[in-house]
Amino acid sequence: MYSNTYTEIKHRRHASCVERNPKAKSLALKAGIFSAALLVLGGCGGGGDGGSAAAGGGTAPQPTQTANLTGKAIDGYLANAKVCFDDGKGGCDASLPSTTTDATGAYTLNAPADAAGRQINVIVTPDTKDLSSPDVPFTSTFTLSAIVSGTTQNITPLTTMVVTHVKAGLSQNQALQITQNFVGAAVDPAADYISGGDTGTAALAASMVSHLTTLGGQGPISWTQVQATMKAYAAKGTVTAVQQADVSAQLNNPAYSAEANATAVLSSPLFTVNGNLMQQILESGVVTPALTPVRENFTLSGSTLSITQEVQRNGSWLPAAPLGSYDGWFSGSWISLNGGAGAYELKADGSWTTWLTAGQMHPSYALSSVGATLVGTDPITNDGVRVSYRTMDVSGQPLSTGLQIDYRNPLRQAMTGTFAPGTTAYLATITYNNDRVMLINPGFGLPWINGQTVAVSNTVNGSPQYTMGDPAQAYSSIQQVVGTQTDIGGGCVLLNIKAGGVAEIDKSNKAGCNYASNPLSFPVAGSWLVHPRNPNTVTITFPKTIGSPMVPINDRIKNIINADGSLVVGLMDSKLLMGYALPAGSRATVAQFRADVVDAMAASMREAAIRIGQVQNP
Repeated sequence: MYSNTYTEIKHRRHASCVERNPKAKSLALKAGIFSAALLVLGGCGGGGDGGSAAAGGGTAPQPTQTANLTGKAIDGYLANAKVCFDDGKGGCDASLPSTTTDATGAYTLNAPADAAGRQINVIVTPDTKDLSSPDVPFTSTFTLSAIVSGTTQNITPLTTMVVTHVKAGLSQNQALQITQNFVGAAVDPAADYISGGDTGTAALAASMVSHLTTLGGQGPISWTQVQATMKAYAAKGTVTAVQQADVSAQLNNPAYSAEANATAVLSSPLFTVNGNLMQQILESGVVTPALTPVRENFTLSGSTLSITQEVQRNGSWLPAAPLGSYDGWFSGSWISLNGGAGAYELKADGSWTTWLTAGQMHPSYALSSVGATLVGTDPITNDGVRVSYRTMDVSGQPLSTGLQIDYRNPLRQAMTGTFAPGTTAYLATITYNNDRVMLINPGFGLPWINGQTVAVSNTVNGSPQYTMGDPAQAYSSIQQVVGTQTDIGGGCVLLNIKAGGVAEIDKSNKAGCNYASNPLSFPVAGSWLVHPRNPNTVTITFPKTIGSPMVPINDRIKNIINADGSLVVGLMDSKLLMGYALPAGSRATVAQFRADVVDAMAASMREAAIRIGQVQNP
């Protein structure tokens, strides 16, 4: 949720019979007014039932006249953007009038008199200029939209979020409520927040478009991708924490993709393209500071689903050596949290596994049911697993959207090229019956003892191990976690575990720390509790406010909190090891492709590496 305080903006639709009260504070009242405006079909004439056939007033004459529809296209004000009525696919209905915004972002459209209730689109292209940053060109083509509710209609990122949720089957009231909850204020999504001086909403709207184009890549961004991104924003309550995996999860909606038979689509292998997960890769004991495209190979053979990691060398795909060595911090996936070092995982019976190498964390699943959905067991944790598939056409979409790598990765941002006509993306969703819990050697912070960070580690299971609490102390009970402090933000932000199930994120007040630009209100209250399946493990939860991109704490902490997960501390070999948990039933969705498509993506990666000067492995 966006936490700034917003200015209430006076806004009046021309020729509307609804008089808005600019002093209104009630979200419910705002929702009712907005919904009523959206339902206007013929202006304010008449009275009573309006003479509509649906209301029982006889047969209404069909309107034949036209009227000017005016408004603005707003991210900042968008000049030279096409404005048109929707064709059902996020494009333009050629049978209806269209126009182009002028140098101020304004438009006048000769619209049919029954335009109210129709979807109107703004098509942004590289020829469009955002007047708030006129020297920064768009590298993508995409659609913003609104539902016409009068003779004046602005189109903004927030109206696009409303349209997205209406098209997903929600009522207009529900869509408005979701959008206002996302903003954190009872704003009118169609208000001109720039002329109204609402800098908070203006900044949020600008970030929505900026992040959309960053995720969507260079080239045409489909209306489906736009809608899935808007839904991901609303689901996470934030913008820049949204990764492509979050968008892929939204694409599972039947409105965007089609159900597929898992056994049929896996009749030949499918591949998830991880990208360049680490710029320094440990392989066979040698550190290689270079690009290597990485993919995960999903192969179904009889009643076994194997998932193996492969790297591209000299034009061929070879097994990663050792398996798991390309697991990196930047991908944002569950498996990447071990950092290529390995982990302990909690089994279905509540006990911990022995130490797992990174390679052992890439298991093959023994399947009990092979059909439309694959049902099996994780051989490491004995947890139940379900794998299902949906498909969608990604023809003409940027190749970079197929990478399951952090959107901030410079290689992903530099990629060009689009999927060939007829290209299908296979959305694989993996669901575990129980929560997924791991303890890792790197932890999520360093002990804070006597007013300073203690960077002391012991080499355990082949990698440096950092623990919570005093690294020299032997612990006998998980309750001894109470009183520990952990540096999770460069010596300036601490995680404090207190008695009574209380956890806090607070300032360290260390000399040199600047909290002026920190968006958190300290202390941030959280909670901890003993894990129900393991009495020597606790889970720590915090609100998603700590997941904001401007919060200066460990990104891995923010990623897991934004995914509805929690931090974990477990008693292991007399030490308090740190880790992560995702809730039971959480769904991990990744886009997969056939081998020839993956080759095209890898070629685009290598071309991008040349442009940005990144060294490559052959």
